[in-house]
Amino acid sequence: MLATALDRTSLPRSLIGRRRRAINPAYVFDFEVGQTVFLICAGEEAIVAGRLQVIGCEDEYFIEIVGAHCEALRVFAQEISAEPSRCL
Repeated sequence: MLATALDRTSLPRSLIGRRRRAINPAYVFDFEVGQTVFLICAGEEAIVAGRLQVIGCEDEYFIEIVGAHCEALRVFAQEISAEPSRCL
């Protein structure tokens, strides 16, 4: 006989479903995946490989430096720009 309601206290934590986090569909990131950006101080050209919003509404981006053979870097939105710039 199948039970329609589960006793959540008897299940291990790994089997208990997680509540979905509220996602704001109107939220807009500064940079799109695949967009060419520049590191502000170094002036290196990079491509946005991924992005996420961390706690505190701060955007974090995964960027791959053009021509470099290394893993993607994790940077915040204020560390990259769509325009090339020079460090003051």
